[in-house]
Amino acid sequence: MHVPAINHVVLSSQSCLCTIIAQNWEEWNRAVLPSRKCKQKYQDLERMEDTLPECTSSLPSLFANVKSPKVDEAYDRDVDRVMNCITSTRNAYKAVESEASRVYEKYKEGVSSSDSYPAVLKVPALDMSFDLSVLNDPLLVEKENEASFLMSLRSIFNRVKSVDTVAMLGNEVSIHMKEEYDLKVVVERDANHAVTLKSATLKPSYPCFQQAIAYSIQRNDIGLMADQTIYALYAHKRLHAEMSSLSEMASVTSEDDVHLKAAYPDGTVVEFKIPEIYPNSFGMITVEAVNGAHKEGVEKAIKDRFFSDVTGIVEFVDRVLHPK
Repeated sequence: MHVPAINHVVLSSQSCLCTIIAQNWEEWNRAVLPSRKCKQKYQDLERMEDTLPECTSSLPSLFANVKSPKVDEAYDRDVDRVMNCITSTRNAYKAVESEASRVYEKYKEGVSSSDSYPAVLKVPALDMSFDLSVLNDPLLVEKENEASFLMSLRSIFNRVKSVDTVAMLGNEVSIHMKEEYDLKVVVERDANHAVTLKSATLKPSYPCFQQAIAYSIQRNDIGLMADQTIYALYAHKRLHAEMSSLSEMASVTSEDDVHLKAAYPDGTVVEFKIPEIYPNSFGMITVEAVNGAHKEGVEKAIKDRFFSDVTGIVEFVDRVLHPK
């Protein structure tokens, strides 16, 4: 019986993912059975790839007006469709990789055990190779990164109750707070559309805003940024409420929420430094200068004393100036 020569069979016309080289029918039968599964799974993947651009086309509109989960049913359905499309495509990739790896593990006789897991799985026993490097489709990775950031934006609503609206246009995210503050976040996208937080502004702002958000930029966490923005905002409000409550003893002022001046009616002025994001942070208050007619007496009284809050230091100096 004549044995036809089968020198080269390519199972995927686009990527050459599964390639079989066989010299006789015995080798062909050994190779074709496992490779058929690989071919079928790759065909499933190709169908998913064909629909990916269309089924993710609504992403720009979803970013333009981000909605909290369970608020807008139509929006939720659109998000679910996009996420299901992306997840199904990724699962199809994993299925191809899994099948190729299964064949590789079963028939890899002759492959050195010291070899690292290669991008191209070569099976000498079957004269077969699986090129897994094609399983990193740029479009899918881009859509996965975009969807991931969309989920981060949606989660802000539950994480920070002060958030009213969230929208993203181009490389800027706009977050409007119920307290009538607007947070603008500038982001940068890499070649795979992964997002990195670069800077932020707040209008109207408060002195320690940049210090408040520094850690969230370092962590690349926009939800944390929104949370820290509100956290420091209320710290700013509490500080100034505390300063106002001391007006009967002294006029307490500050330009940066860190360096304060307490001016007393008799002309005594005490300058001191408080921790950033006070009173939501802890640390010792440092007296930087004392001026006025009672300079020496006040300096002597406060020497080596510990003050943990603005009220404490202002009241103490008042008692020094008005001993009973």
